[in-house]
Amino acid sequence: MRFHFAKVSSIVGKWKGKSGMISASTYEKIEGIVTKCGWSVTANDQKTLTVATQGTTPITCLITPMNDDFASFSVSSQLIDHLLVSQFPSASFDSLSLDYELPQVLRTALFLALKLGNDPVQQYQVKETTMGKRTELDLYHQAKEQIGRNIHTKNLFVFWEGKCALTPVTCKPLLVGTFSKPWDDCTSTRDRMDVHNGFLLEVRYARLFEQGLITFENDGTMILSSKLSQGDITSLYIDRNLKLRKIEKTHQKYLLWHRTKVFLT
Repeated sequence: MRFHFAKVSSIVGKWKGKSGMISASTYEKIEGIVTKCGWSVTANDQKTLTVATQGTTPITCLITPMNDDFASFSVSSQLIDHLLVSQFPSASFDSLSLDYELPQVLRTALFLALKLGNDPVQQYQVKETTMGKRTELDLYHQAKEQIGRNIHTKNLFVFWEGKCALTPVTCKPLLVGTFSKPWDDCTSTRDRMDVHNGFLLEVRYARLFEQGLITFENDGTMILSSKLSQGDITSLYIDRNLKLRKIEKTHQKYLLWHRTKVFLT
C-alpha cells in the first residue's frame, strides 16, 4: 500500500471528500474513535487520516471519510488485512460505518498488531493457519505454475547445454531458470514455455535479472540498473563487461518487455 504522509493540521470549516463536502466534525469524530480504540493519529492531509499503533509494532492504517457517516479503511500489513477480511466477511472496507464497523475493525486490527508484533513465530503460525483455507482451485493453479516453471527450467538447461548463459558456471545447483517476460505477465502457455523467454543464469545474475537490476541489449550486452550502488557491484563481484554467450532473434521481443516493464532504470 502507498501512504502519503503530511503534518497533522488543525481542522476548520468543511473539506471535500470523495462523496462531497466532509464536515470538520466528521474528522473530529474519527479522531475520537481512533483514540478510544487505542490508535494514534500521526498525519492528516485534510483528506485521509494516517493512524498508527502506540507501541513499537510498525502497523499503520489509512482512514478516508466518504461522507459524514462512512469511511474507507486500509492497513499496511498484508497479513492483518487478510485476517480482517476473514473476521469481517460481510464488511466493505471501502465504506465502513463510523458508528459501528470502524470501531470494531480498529479494535480487532490493534489486537492483531499487538498479538503478532515482530515475532516471526507468531506471524508464521497465523499465516500457516490462514493458508489452510485456500481453495482447491488456488492449490491447482499453484501446482500448475510450479509444473510449468520446472519444464521451462529443464528446457533452458538443454538450450544452454547446462551452462550459465552469462558466465562459465556449470554447477547445476547454482543455475536458475529465469523469465524475461514474467510468468504472471504472459498471456499464453506458449509464451511461458518458450525457451527464448528467459535465460539459464547462475544464482547471482538470476536474482538480479528477475528483480530488474540487470537487463540485456538485443546483442546480449548486459546493462546495470542505477539502483545498484558501486558498493553493491563490488561486493557481488558483478562484471560490467559480461555478455550473453548467444542470443537469437526470438529472444528480442521478450527482452524488450524486460527492458521496458521489469528493468529498474
